[in-house]
Amino acid sequence: MANICIINFTSEDIEPLRFICPSEVNLLSAKDTQDVFSLISQNQIDACVIDLHSSNIQPFEVVKQIKSKNGTYPVFAYTTECDPKVLFRAGQLGVDAYFKKPEEAKKLAEAITNLLKTSTNLTSQVNSRAYAYGCPYIIKLAVEYTLENFARMRRASELCKILGVSYAHFSREFKSWTGCRFWNYVIHLKIQEAKRLLESTSLYQKEVCYRVGFGDYCHFLKTFKRYEGLTPKDYRKRVGSKKILQSSLE
Repeated sequence: MANICIINFTSEDIEPLRFICPSEVNLLSAKDTQDVFSLISQNQIDACVIDLHSSNIQPFEVVKQIKSKNGTYPVFAYTTECDPKVLFRAGQLGVDAYFKKPEEAKKLAEAITNLLKTSTNLTSQVNSRAYAYGCPYIIKLAVEYTLENFARMRRASELCKILGVSYAHFSREFKSWTGCRFWNYVIHLKIQEAKRLLESTSLYQKEVCYRVGFGDYCHFLKTFKRYEGLTPKDYRKRVGSKKILQSSLE
């Protein structure tokens, strides 16, 4: 599931995107600056899409704040006007791509779909970079240990003690070499395993929670929804309905 923060769009703009984006894309609408940062703080956001011509917000200021606080994911501009000065300023602030409204709605949907592919392949991304030439051996050890023990891990500091390194140094090195914060990687593995268990077993949600290493059930529910845009219960229902549909078509 990819969570996309849609900033200051009308319903006429959002609905066509909902129609052409894959079902795994969750579009979260924000009407003003407060909404934007409330959504970002409460959800694992994969990208932001903003209309640069807005009366409700100051778009450049919003882009600037997003990039300064959360520079790891892309910001797309989707707007009707093509003023070169506006686009140049947007590029200076870090807008990653521009799409003209409404002609390039499909191109925007394609860019969002590519983000979905990147999000679901985070494990492969980290693993491949950890084994790249020149990557410190300690990063390889961390990845190998985490893949086998993520369900037992409660804090990143536990691994640092095993490796004999400081948390600050390890965090910098891991992010530098893999492009991902270490604890985000651990949570990603936990959520992926939770999804597998929800799809392939009849375990109660609380059992799934504890099997993947969450000590608190409420925290598990919030984290799962933050990453997937659905509660575990709704995720299981959606997967079940897809399987029923597929079997009926076979």
